[in-house]
Amino acid sequence: MTNFLKSFFLVGQFNRLCLTKRTNNVIFLPSNIGLKQGPKATLETLEIPERPKRSLTAYMQFVAERRPKLLANNPQKKLTEVVKQIAEEWREAHPEIKHKYEELARKDKENYEKRLLQYMNNLTEEQQAALKEINSKDRAASKARRIKREQRKEDKPKKPPPAYFYFVIEHAKGDNKQIRELLIKMKGEWANLTEVEKEKYNVQYAEHKKQYEKELAAWEEKMISEGKKQLVRRRTLKDNALHKKKTRKVKKSK
Repeated sequence: MTNFLKSFFLVGQFNRLCLTKRTNNVIFLPSNIGLKQGPKATLETLEIPERPKRSLTAYMQFVAERRPKLLANNPQKKLTEVVKQIAEEWREAHPEIKHKYEELARKDKENYEKRLLQYMNNLTEEQQAALKEINSKDRAASKARRIKREQRKEDKPKKPPPAYFYFVIEHAKGDNKQIRELLIKMKGEWANLTEVEKEKYNVQYAEHKKQYEKELAAWEEKMISEGKKQLVRRRTLKDNALHKKKTRKVKKSK
């Protein structure tokens, strides 16, 4: 059963597609295009040229020069060892040497800003709008990923699986089918169950959900007390603010 559970979670994306028919990481283009595409496909559709590469910092200028030489002279060394050696060399480098790379970085930045300005001026209004939207979504997605990493680090309680999961666990024991085949089979069987037959699995889900919400509330309270509000749901923060406001009013009226 343990092996099955591991396999079940490994195909989480397949399971989500089966259950919810959702498609993730999709950028919806205007209706006249009529396609769902990712950022790269959007760039190709609107024929947006590749953006100029960002300029390198002084340290990265140093790395770009030293790494090929070190790898050529020490082919047996691992890349991680070479990177570590370069970092150490940079820390111990004379200020005059660092100044040389700082100047290279400054000139590189100036050239990058010129190339970027020229690049933006050559785009049509439609291309600029699409690029702005893509960049905005990229930043939002990056922020969401960072928050999720922080939440995992802080042991945020995990949502319970849907009622369907408990049905699969109960009926998967002893079934030697491949996980994909098994999930397809179970999906069909689940769809044919009556609401009465599904009830016990819905009850199991409801019990786990209730426990999850209790643990989540305690976790969010802890995060707020530790000054980590960015990890807490907006709804919780809003409710918390309203509660404090009501408490202050009650105290004033006494």
